[in-house]
Amino acid sequence: MKNKTVRAMTLDALFLALLIVSSFISIDVGYCKFTLQLLTVFLIANFLSLVDGFIVIGLYILMGLIGIPVFAGFGGGIAYAASPTFGFVYGFFFVILLNHLFSDVLLKRIGNELWKSLIGSVASLIALYAVGFVHGYLILTLVKGKSDFTLGAAFTLFLAPYIPFDIAKLGIASFIASRYVNVLLPSRRVHFNEVDSTNTYLKENYRIYKNLSFVDASYQKKGKGRLGRTWEADKDESLMFSVLVKDKKLLQNAPKLSLVAGSAVFKYLQQIGLKNVSIKWPNDIYANEKKICGILLESVSHKKVDAAIIGIGLNVNQETFPEGFFRTPTSIRLETGSPMDLRGIKKDLYKKIKEELLLLKEEKSDYLEVINENSYLKGKDCYCTYNGEKKEIKVLRIDEDGSLIGIIDGDEKKIISDEITFE
Repeated sequence: MKNKTVRAMTLDALFLALLIVSSFISIDVGYCKFTLQLLTVFLIANFLSLVDGFIVIGLYILMGLIGIPVFAGFGGGIAYAASPTFGFVYGFFFVILLNHLFSDVLLKRIGNELWKSLIGSVASLIALYAVGFVHGYLILTLVKGKSDFTLGAAFTLFLAPYIPFDIAKLGIASFIASRYVNVLLPSRRVHFNEVDSTNTYLKENYRIYKNLSFVDASYQKKGKGRLGRTWEADKDESLMFSVLVKDKKLLQNAPKLSLVAGSAVFKYLQQIGLKNVSIKWPNDIYANEKKICGILLESVSHKKVDAAIIGIGLNVNQETFPEGFFRTPTSIRLETGSPMDLRGIKKDLYKKIKEELLLLKEEKSDYLEVINENSYLKGKDCYCTYNGEKKEIKVLRIDEDGSLIGIIDGDEKKIISDEITFE
């Protein structure tokens, strides 16, 4: 629970309340009691993470078993566990599990979210029926002593009347999830005191956040850089944050996102008065020949790119750095000589990044011009690895697709991704 946000806990509470209320809304037809409970369970499976889904279902069952009348028909108490229908209650765990198993593992290459949700929901409904049917049959025959109760009678009692309505419920839940998950979940700013990595957190939880959600941390235990490197910063001395991109048009420009973010950071640093700021391809910002910011772009892809995460580490008030750097980094404080308001910088820089991403979406961004005019590599003798060999390269420009264009052995070449060095 250490990294659980207020937002996530609020969502859990809302879905728990909805589950309880939907259990009370029922229509009795003969011996059958039709409720909206299962519709809510399918929504929980689609909107919440696996862990949060288990928490909500677990709390619901616990509340009922300790005597709070939350079950269908205002049922409750430990004796409810011996009810023939209790299997359909603890079977909700299987609904949550199988929905996530199909959506996140077995069907992860399917790009259509509606079909993915429908298939997972059908599989989980079958599992729910199996658990509930077996539980009910055993309770009636072994506990209640109805030895003449047949399997056919059990099917007629527990399943047959409900199948059409349950299929309708899973269809409605799947449609809502595929169409409105990003509408119902607002863009939010989330802060952790400590987290392994903001990028990793968003990669694991991107489904429950809207486009351009922002996650930052006072300290990252496993901050990430390019090529498997780590990003280290003292607690509350630097900005470490990630921005989630889920907009389809922006994802079509995924290779450009780190460059646009770099352009946004460059403009912001100039705006607050830093001098000699430059952009080092592919993902660093320098001030007076020293690294001040690193950018890491990661994606979540199944059959298509579902989301992109822009991770940014900006040295703000840090005055000392660990040994081992080729060139000691710098920070805003070292460049300006004054301590900076970390919270204010976080707010303003996030706003700037959102503005630049919106300009990219509207095809009005000047990121390429900004990067090429302020390239750290311009005019420097550089080296890169080309076809497995270390080659000297004269950098010409950064191309629109994010690649570096330069002269190698007298010919113009394109470098997609590499580490440019100066030795």
